[in-house]
Amino acid sequence: GCPVHFGQNEDGISFSERDMASPVIDRDAAVFTAVTAYIEREFPHRHPPLHAQVRGIVMQWLWTAHCSNDRVAAELGLHPRALHRRLATEGTSFQKIKDEVRRDILRYYLEQTDIDFAHVSEKLGFSEQSVMTRSCNHWFGASPTRLRARLHAPA
Repeated sequence: GCPVHFGQNEDGISFSERDMASPVIDRDAAVFTAVTAYIEREFPHRHPPLHAQVRGIVMQWLWTAHCSNDRVAAELGLHPRALHRRLATEGTSFQKIKDEVRRDILRYYLEQTDIDFAHVSEKLGFSEQSVMTRSCNHWFGASPTRLRARLHAPA
């Protein structure tokens, strides 16, 4: 019964202040302790691989001026060369991750929305719509128009 917003910069659930201020009725301390212990045991605090951290930041910043190797490295507390080396040990690079995110989001926009191509190109940080078209042809073997038509076609 709540509104769902697609294509946002982040995932999340919003609660009103009134909801957050509501008291917990019949709190069971034993259940809380058991659930907390289970979560800590089954989901220990681990940092995701560096490429996954970079991907998450790129997904947030793709359509901003902040989506650069230097800025992402700074966000992670790394020198840009250290980021480059560590990504290389994981078999990837900043540009490869950025292109993968662009590819995945482009497919989403073409499959799930009717946003015009100029706006999609701008949101994905392409310098021009023609660059997006070339990338789409490279990644999917079809232009954005053909891909959208194919993805929207009934099965």
